[in-house]
This record gives sequence, C-alpha cells and structure tokens, in this order.
Amino acid sequence: MMALVRTNVTLPEETLALVDAVAGPRGRSRYIADLVSRQVRRDNARLVWEQQAGALKDSDAWGRTPEETLQILRELRDDGEREKRIWGPYEDEREDAVSP
Repeated sequence: MMALVRTNVTLPEETLALVDAVAGPRGRSRYIADLVSRQVRRDNARLVWEQQAGALKDSDAWGRTPEETLQILRELRDDGEREKRIWGPYEDEREDAVSP
C-alpha cells in the first residue's frame, strides 16, 4: 500500500453531499482518491495518444493495405494474452464494476 499524505481539498457543498451519498462520510478519502487516480490515468493516456498521433503515418507496420491491416488486427485480437495486457493495470476497477 502506498503511503498516505493528508491534503486539503475544497469542494462545493452539493458535490460533497453527492460523494457522501455514494461513499458515505467514512469513505470520502478513498472514493475521491480512486476517482482522481482513475482520471489521472485517463489524462495521461490521452496525452500519450495526442503526442504519438501520426507516429506511424508513413509506416507499413500495420500492413500496406486495409486488408493486411484488418488481418493483423484480427490476429492480435485473437491473442489470449491480449486481455491481460490491456486490462492488467485496471484489474481493481474491473473487480469493482457492477455486473448487469
């Protein structure tokens, strides 16, 4: 477990009431920490995506034709380890998800 650091965050009263309704007053810190952590990962992923946009523009790494690209994608998607590589960092979130 990571070390915890106390910080002060100011929230609108209505927002805090909504957080308490979901997390309970004793679950505020964890709830807010989880949300911030998730958002930071998303923001970082978006930044990487934006920074790398166009990196393969003139490359044939994904095939030279749409058909070759589709075949490569099919092979990757059929890879049994793909799910672990994609979802591994988010395993905790998947376990917390509510099943339909």
